Amino acid sequence: MTSKFSPSPQDEFYNRYIIKGNLFAPVVDAFVRNGGRYNLLDSAVLEMFEFIKMEDIKSLCTHVVESFGPTLDKITYVQTFKALKLRFVFLNLFNLGFLQT
Repeated sequence: MTSKFSPSPQDEFYNRYIIKGNLFAPVVDAFVRNGGRYNLLDSAVLEMFEFIKMEDIKSLCTHVVESFGPTLDKITYVQTFKALKLRFVFLNLFNLGFLQT
């Protein structure tokens, strides 16, 4: 994926493909079943969600929070999901006109 300053139309195509196919479901399921063990699976999934947050990928952020929010809210040993949810709330407030640039 490209930087948030120069998103490619190709990136958004892949993001829509991920959302339409609900391709995060098996990833989140495996992550939850992993039980917070510190291993490659845990690190890779956390890194992926950190990337979504840091690159400000709005479509994926919205999808993850709306689809998996209650499940991911239970994971408290990292701040990744709390920060992703806060980003989602901020995006919604901005889109509703409560916040301005």
